[in-house]
Amino acid sequence: MAADHSHRQKNKDGQSSPKQKGDDILWPRKVALSLLQSFWEEEKFLDSLFESHGDFLKLSSRDRNFVRMMVTTAVRRSGQIEDIMRRGFSDPKQKISPSIVRYLMHLGIAQIVFMNVPDHAAVNTTVELAVRSGAKRAKGFINAVLRRAVENGKKWTTEQDIPRLNTPSWLLSMWGKDYGKAYAVEIAQASLAEAALDFTVLDPLDKEDWAEKLGCTILPNGTLRRVENALIPDLQGYNEGAWWVQDASASFPVKLMGDVLNKSVADLCAAPGGKTMQLAAQGAKVYAVDRSATRMKRLDDNIARTGLQDNVITAVSDGALWKAPEQMDMVLLDAPCTATGTIRRNPDAAWLKKADDVQAMVKIQRDLMDHAANMLKSGGVLLYCTCSLQKAEGEGQVNDFLSRHDGFEVQAIQPNEVPELSQAITDEGYLRLLPFYWAAYGGLDGFFVARLMKK
Repeated sequence: MAADHSHRQKNKDGQSSPKQKGDDILWPRKVALSLLQSFWEEEKFLDSLFESHGDFLKLSSRDRNFVRMMVTTAVRRSGQIEDIMRRGFSDPKQKISPSIVRYLMHLGIAQIVFMNVPDHAAVNTTVELAVRSGAKRAKGFINAVLRRAVENGKKWTTEQDIPRLNTPSWLLSMWGKDYGKAYAVEIAQASLAEAALDFTVLDPLDKEDWAEKLGCTILPNGTLRRVENALIPDLQGYNEGAWWVQDASASFPVKLMGDVLNKSVADLCAAPGGKTMQLAAQGAKVYAVDRSATRMKRLDDNIARTGLQDNVITAVSDGALWKAPEQMDMVLLDAPCTATGTIRRNPDAAWLKKADDVQAMVKIQRDLMDHAANMLKSGGVLLYCTCSLQKAEGEGQVNDFLSRHDGFEVQAIQPNEVPELSQAITDEGYLRLLPFYWAAYGGLDGFFVARLMKK
């Protein structure tokens, strides 16, 4: 084997120090601790942290999977973990200082109660990590709390109000106003489930073959679903561009656009490109627009990998300012939103978003919709969608648009267009997908879709 380029830890002066005995076990947890601390203190989204954290990227694929699961679980179940931690205090008024002590205990409890990690390994490594992370004085306290979690943690979970503990109060309240208390609780509960991997196949005729190769089931809408986690680039067919990752919910908007062959379609806010690839694969002439050059690079990579670049023209531009080179047959607006429908796969969204973000998104969406309306031909279709569960960003946004634009009308979505999801069609003819729909298949992301035609 080649020489071991060991991971190096920082000492108190910020200098790298060689790995110490036991670091093969501790190092991934040390990385997890750093990621969790950055998440809570710097309020950075987990995907961004995973993509940019140097020590995380140097880990083996096995350790990366473990660290990702540990950090994601600690965030997803943070309310329950905090409650279990406090139940383990001998003094209910116990103060936690420094903050790293809380993060250590959250990671330890995540492993003990919610992951298949042996109790002794979770406790011992967390205590040792405390010593190595400048929290040596707290090691006895941490050890005592974690051992109480070993003894009682799983029992305590049966006494917890799980949806309330793991959902910010503003969000649960807003869902209650939008859907009623019972549905709000169901949404919160379903949002705690870890999302499966969903794929869209480049050639729909090949979906049975790829389902077998990837170990997937085929959902009613043709999406492939794999329950077992995996590193995406390692899966068969990735390099050949035979498929791309796309939640089942996110595949519906393009399906609801109907025949797009040889149609001019503006895909505003297009990156990372799942819907762009759907459109291009069906023969549309796609103008893919996104304001982020970084995200557009991902779209460029994706369309090159799938061989669809000849059908796509890209532009790095704000979708609300982009000047269309021609009047469009169709516009797909997957608008920026609070992304509260994706909490199953992005649990950080629940904690980094705030109530004020909803109205900020509504303003951005409004400007994008007004601009999209002007680039459509008569008889053209505007397909508006978001992955937010907030009705202000969905039903309310579209109703407001229709009140300003009497030249548009709703093209109601029909039950035969959304197999086994007729309950998701609203009275107005919109599609409102909730995370607990398709429960027999493992659920799906929350999503909103409206199909509007320019008269």
